[in-house]
This record gives sequence, structure tokens and C-alpha cells, in this order.
Amino acid sequence: MAGTFCNVALKAVIEAVKPGAKVLDLAKIGDNLLLEQTDKVFNKGKGDDKIEKGIAFPTCINVNQMVCHYSPEEDDASPPLAVGDVVKIDMGCHIDGFCAVVAHTVMVQDDMEAEVAASPESKVIAAASACQEAVTRCIRPGSLNQDITTIIEKIAKDFDVSPVEGVLSHELRRYIIDGSNCIANKIVPEQHVMNVELGEAQVWTLDVVFSSAPFEQKDTAGKLRQEVTKNMVYKRSLDSSYQLKMKASREVFSEINKKFQTFPFSMRHLDPKKGRFCISECMKHDLVNPYPALSSKAGETIAQFKSTILIKPNEIEKVCGLACQKIACDKKIEDKEVIEATSRSLQLKKKKKNKKKK
Repeated sequence: MAGTFCNVALKAVIEAVKPGAKVLDLAKIGDNLLLEQTDKVFNKGKGDDKIEKGIAFPTCINVNQMVCHYSPEEDDASPPLAVGDVVKIDMGCHIDGFCAVVAHTVMVQDDMEAEVAASPESKVIAAASACQEAVTRCIRPGSLNQDITTIIEKIAKDFDVSPVEGVLSHELRRYIIDGSNCIANKIVPEQHVMNVELGEAQVWTLDVVFSSAPFEQKDTAGKLRQEVTKNMVYKRSLDSSYQLKMKASREVFSEINKKFQTFPFSMRHLDPKKGRFCISECMKHDLVNPYPALSSKAGETIAQFKSTILIKPNEIEKVCGLACQKIACDKKIEDKEVIEATSRSLQLKKKKKNKKKK
């Protein structure tokens, strides 16, 4: 259900992407639709039986070299979208703590239905989309996370783009959007990712993020940096406790606990007068953790596709994610080992039950 709600909200935001659109308006469309849909279900429970639901990740609109966590506030001064801009939409919602997250990339055109002409910017979109679709078939029992990272890098090489470092696909658990088990988007020696074998009955995000920089520049391209100094997304810290001194801060922190539980939230979801001041006090005492708005270097264009995947007993199910817009691209996956690994069926073979001896 959460995956369906994500797709509905994502589709509405994509349809609103056009020349002149404002990123704040797009973010509001996404969040409002997520809340509108989750508000309509499971409303009979009261007290301890009440089912919590809502936004699991605030809608972020990341344009061009912006990589993640740009969730604009009411005073946002970003320029309106223009033809040629590459727009990444990232969002998530949950029902009873079980969440789905999704991300999608589109290029702004005068005619959003027309095929996107070949260019370095459109190629990176095609590459990330093709990679996300192909690697979905590797999210299966027995797969190793480091092998999946290798496949992502090989696909980037075939499309002559660079994987962005620091991006992780996490195993999802109830009320946990960033589990400790993860798949790296790029092999980075400084980033210690534990070896993990994927198993049945797990839920994963698959987050593919590529830079338009040529693959030969991958060691220097796709490096995250914080150019926007103001943090717009935060998440409650589960490891710290403190009795806040200011009454207003206690009220805001209570609202955070009630509305967002353990999930990330945007500053625009808080009281516009109290929010920023109260978050500062919460940060001072480690009650919340920031999600910095990160970008790559100027001149690079970033594309992202993310979906939520269930490893069921008999199949791999992609519960959210939409098809990429039509793009002219002369590149494709050519590595034979990758083609073999990503051509497997989404249907899983049933395990044979051992017959009991009489």
C-alpha cells in the first residue's frame, strides 16, 4: 500500500515538472498527496491500537548537480525550472512503520511527452534508469552486496558515466529507513560497508545515482560536497535524551515524535516561527541528526532512480517506481557477466520440501 501511495504522489509531481515550475511547489505536491492518501486509511484504531502512518521521507527536489536532501522551505529562492534542467524527485511514506521510498529523474522540456534528444545529460538519466531496472533482478536470496556494487560500476562503465560515492541502498525494517545492512553505489575504500548476503523475506531500497562525468574520471567525479549550508531535512536521534529548557523547543520536539516517529522530516513541516530556533537547541543536545543537502561539483549532472523491493518466497517484487521518460541513447549494457546476472527471472524457484521417511 505504501508503495502504491508513493507511485501516485510521484506521478503527480512528474506531471507538474515543466518550464517555470518552482521546486517548493513540486515538493508540496508530493508531501500533500502522501499525507492525503495515508490519512484515508486505518483510522478506526484508538490509543495503543492506533496505526501510525504518514511521510517516511519528505519530498526532495534536487536539480542538476544537486544530489540529495534539498527539501525547500517556504522562503526558498531557487530559480524556476528551465528547459534542460535535470530534476530528481525523492520521497517516501509508511503505514504502521513499514515504509516505501522512491526516486525518479526527468529532464525539463517544452513538450514533456517528446523523446529527449541525445546529450551527456540525457545519457546519465538513461544509464541510471537502465541500471536500476537491471539490478532489481539481483536483489534476490544468495546475492552478495559487494557483487551488486560491482555490477552497478560495470553498467556505469558501459554507459561511460560515473557512480556517485557515498550513496547506500539500505535494508528496510519497521520504523527503520536506513538499516545497517546496505549496498554501496560505488566502491570507496574509506567507506566501510559490511559484507552481506541477501535473504528471503527482506525489504530493500535500490538507490542508483550516477554522474554525467565520463567513467575514466570516476575517481574524481561524483564526490559529494555541501554547498548549501542550511540543512532542510532532519531525523530524530534514537541514542540521546535530554530535557529541553525552552518550552517552545519541547513543544516542537513533541510534535516531531508524534508526527514523524523515527523517520526523516523537512523543516517546512514544523512551525515556521519556532521550528528553526528549536531545531538549533535539539541539535545542540544531539536530539536530532541533520541530512545535509549535498551536491557534486559544477558541470556534473546527477541522475537518480530508487525503488523499494520485496524479496518474497516466490518472486522479487518492485513495489514502487515509474518508467523513465523516452530518451535517445546509443549506449547499452554490454558486459557479458552483467547481462547474465541481470537477465534472471523475477520469479524465484520454489524450494522442494523434503519428504518425510515413513
